[in-house]
Amino acid sequence: MPAAPDLPGSPSQPFHYRANLYYSRAGAWGDILLLGVHLAFAFRGKQPGVDSTTAAWQLATCAGIAASILWRLLLPAQHASWREALALALRLTGLGLGLGVQHVWQLVHTEGVPGLPSAAASSLKGEDASAALGIVAAQMARLVFVSCAGSLVMLALTLRIRLSLSALAQASLVATLLPHTRAGCAGPLMSHPAVQRATHRIYGMLSWVGTPLPLPLAPMVAPTPAEQCAVIVTFYQVALGLLLPLLWEAVTSARAFAAHQRQRRAAGLPPERGLQAWVYRQVWELCGNTEGGLTVPPALLAWILLAVAWDWTAFLTASSH
Repeated sequence: MPAAPDLPGSPSQPFHYRANLYYSRAGAWGDILLLGVHLAFAFRGKQPGVDSTTAAWQLATCAGIAASILWRLLLPAQHASWREALALALRLTGLGLGLGVQHVWQLVHTEGVPGLPSAAASSLKGEDASAALGIVAAQMARLVFVSCAGSLVMLALTLRIRLSLSALAQASLVATLLPHTRAGCAGPLMSHPAVQRATHRIYGMLSWVGTPLPLPLAPMVAPTPAEQCAVIVTFYQVALGLLLPLLWEAVTSARAFAAHQRQRRAAGLPPERGLQAWVYRQVWELCGNTEGGLTVPPALLAWILLAVAWDWTAFLTASSH
């Protein structure tokens, strides 16, 4: 876990103001990374097969990020005062309100993921153990790709905002992805027998994630091959794209908030209070960083979150029609 950042400003200022000022000064690399990713997709959007709406969203997003970079360079103080609102807007529209995942599913079903074996080639490899392992690895990469989990993590870590707004943004993003999962998993590539066999093996491996739970719900359902695909993709979105980034933000923000509170005490100021302050304090105590607090390593918290996410995702996705 990295050390708490040296927050700018005065301890008399609210924590979220100081944190926003810190991310305003340190977050230029995130804007550049986002711009590069969106430019790559926007460039591909000019090729045949990509609808004009998706291409327009990519170009508009690129323009917004570029404007943010210029704003930061030319008017840093003014940019800092608006940075959190701008970051929230870029987070909420980062996947095009569903356009991004539609584009990803279309890409997978029509062209496949570059560098991964096609389903047709995979089906010709027989039962060779090494070939089967390669098919499973390729399918796992496909499922991560179509889940947009990488994009969700990138948005969460490059466009940092206060925890409450971050939870809202990530949950909203995941909500825009979920409606497309079942249709995507019923598409031609995911319906290929070789791909379905690989998906079944991945489903079996991920089932071990739920082992810490005393009364798991996932074993109560028997998902079809298409539902197994939907369970895995949804799990990646909820666990990797929502819960783990929020856990990281909660722990790192709690560490910074604890340093902020120490500075306030040293300056003779009362501790900062409020709902978000209470959340940070609970997270910090849960990790055993105060006298009398529980000692739960963040890695164990992550495992518990993953177990619960897998269990409920499998149960709800496979049992809802």
